[in-house]
Amino acid sequence: MREPIKVTLLDEQGVELTKITSHLGRSPGQMLVDWATRPDALFQYYFDRGSRSVTAVIGAAKWSAVLGTRWQMGARRWFLHTFNPVGAAQRGQRARWTQDSGLVVAGIRSLRATDATATHRAPAIARTSEPRGVPA
Repeated sequence: MREPIKVTLLDEQGVELTKITSHLGRSPGQMLVDWATRPDALFQYYFDRGSRSVTAVIGAAKWSAVLGTRWQMGARRWFLHTFNPVGAAQRGQRARWTQDSGLVVAGIRSLRATDATATHRAPAIARTSEPRGVPA
């Protein structure tokens, strides 16, 4: 089994909301949150502030994403979807998602673990086994 994906989530002003560990969802382009250092910050951002747009910092790459949530099996489940690259070198490019490569900017191969310093590509994200009942 591969390591979980470590992500820092920023709000719309670029202020850190929380750090999370996550894995790929069953639906293309969806990343499920397994754990957050500040789940209360996600709750306040989503429900109190009514915000959904976040920046996901994965290694050296930044991606805009949409924060989503569901109440499932007696627990709040968080997820990210609709990823797009952030930065001058990435403007005008849309991200796509492949189950075997993770996030990929159109026309550029996905970033491998050995390429962690590149900023114009997203890291390859390995699919991990999912617990039953996690949203697709």
